Amino acid sequence: MKATVFLLAFALGMTVSHAYDTPQAAIDAASKFQKEKKFDQAHQCLEEGFKLAVNPTERFLVLMRRAELYKTQGNWAEAEKMLKQIIDDTRTTPQFKSSAWLRLAAFKEMQKKPEDAIEAYQNVLEICKEGNPAQEALIKCGNLLIQVKDYSSAIECFKKVLTVPNKDARRAAVYRFNSYTSIARVYEAMKQFPAAVKTLEDAAALPEFKSEANQKALRNAIYAIYERQIREHIRFRKFDDAAAALSDLKKRDSSPRTIGMEILMLNGKAAAAARLRKFADAEAFYRQAVEIKGANPSDLRSAWSELINLYLRQGKTAEAEKALQSLMALPRKDAEDEFWANECKKRYLCGVKKYDEAIEVMKQTAELKGMRPFRVARCYEIVCQIYLFEKKDNKSALIWYKKAEQVPGANWKSPYLKKKIGL
Repeated sequence: MKATVFLLAFALGMTVSHAYDTPQAAIDAASKFQKEKKFDQAHQCLEEGFKLAVNPTERFLVLMRRAELYKTQGNWAEAEKMLKQIIDDTRTTPQFKSSAWLRLAAFKEMQKKPEDAIEAYQNVLEICKEGNPAQEALIKCGNLLIQVKDYSSAIECFKKVLTVPNKDARRAAVYRFNSYTSIARVYEAMKQFPAAVKTLEDAAALPEFKSEANQKALRNAIYAIYERQIREHIRFRKFDDAAAALSDLKKRDSSPRTIGMEILMLNGKAAAAARLRKFADAEAFYRQAVEIKGANPSDLRSAWSELINLYLRQGKTAEAEKALQSLMALPRKDAEDEFWANECKKRYLCGVKKYDEAIEVMKQTAELKGMRPFRVARCYEIVCQIYLFEKKDNKSALIWYKKAEQVPGANWKSPYLKKKIGL
């Protein structure tokens, strides 16, 4: 009843002191004002609530709520001041102090101040030697140390997580799992790929991570390390290193996604050969890629697409058309596959200057059932580009630009096309 009177008084612009019985009533009133963006009234509620607080728990709840309110307003200085008030109060329990330090660290992270956040997490560890707060602080501190490239200290933090006592077995297992994956991430950042993989394989051998969900997550993490490693080697044209990493990956994973990495490597070799105008070598690599058995159709499509581009570059339109037929014969399971297949067909048609056919292909693609809004907008964008750059028809380009812009849910924009059209 008193809380209701308090809210009514604020609505009338009146100031009421101690108009409710408990700090929680003040917190509830503040929440209502915050939703209405009446921040001054919300703060007055919490000030009144703090006066009613008679124990550490109540003081903690009011001050934490006020810190969050200041954070919502973007007033970091006052938000941190509320947390420091909790920390500096000699009556505050260790549990509440550690929670305040954790939140202060999070605020520092939000402000892109990693060094200050690290210091705050270290203060948590001065208070808590065990349990969830200690493990959480170590994980988050380690992640920040990765950001500042202090890799050895990051690994030390993550390893400590494994030794921290925690009676909350479920949360402890999550922290320990995150610790192993984080250590692997550090090794990967240091380009120590074998150490990263070994860390995850050691985790996979532990009884506590024998569930199918954990095993799958660890397999995926190992695969991701190899994938990033292989992609980096391909990017810098270190194909022997890429082949060695791929060979190692095949021993652990023989699924279609690994076959896809082999196609990616062959595509990279072909592209490197084409840059040197060694077209015969490039064609041989692409041909090797498209003949690989057991690959996902999407990976094969990428190789066929690049082979079509290679033929068009050399003026070999008949060979390009045959390659396109092979590409279009690949299975397509959904609208996304249809988009990419037709996008490849559009490129072939533009390559042989059949612009009207290319336009029709993309119009029809946009109308396919299940096509996502941003893909529909992309189809219209491609039509706009063909009109603008190939047919030199600015009027039609403008029509399709606006159609792309108006696709519900696509949120599509292209400042470059807009400028070229003259809008």
